[in-house]
Amino acid sequence: MPDDNDLNNSMLETHTQQKRVHYGNVDYSKAQSVRFYANHVAGNMTLFDIRLILSDVDVVGDHVSAVQTLTLLLSPEVAEMTRIVLEEALTKYGQSFGKVRLPEELKHTPIQEGTPKTTSEERIRQG
Repeated sequence: MPDDNDLNNSMLETHTQQKRVHYGNVDYSKAQSVRFYANHVAGNMTLFDIRLILSDVDVVGDHVSAVQTLTLLLSPEVAEMTRIVLEEALTKYGQSFGKVRLPEELKHTPIQEGTPKTTSEERIRQG
């Protein structure tokens, strides 16, 4: 049975099979760049991908309406790599500017076996 290092290496190997390049040196000069500000995030998944849904929303009273939405479809491997990159960025942010504070109802709580799974939106509504 492979250990975690073998799995991580095989994920990166699979990701880079066609071309072996150092991804830290990606040339972005020909890439189309779009800036998007998100003040709402959601996610879901299928067997084959993880969907990260970022939105710019307006809130009027109890009504939330999306102005723009960006949906990222990620393979589970790329979603995991994205999580790692975000954790690193948030750690550096915390070291530089202080801990990110979230309202109590938005804090992630680990799901224990037998506990009903709720989405972040359901947790917010439950208050």
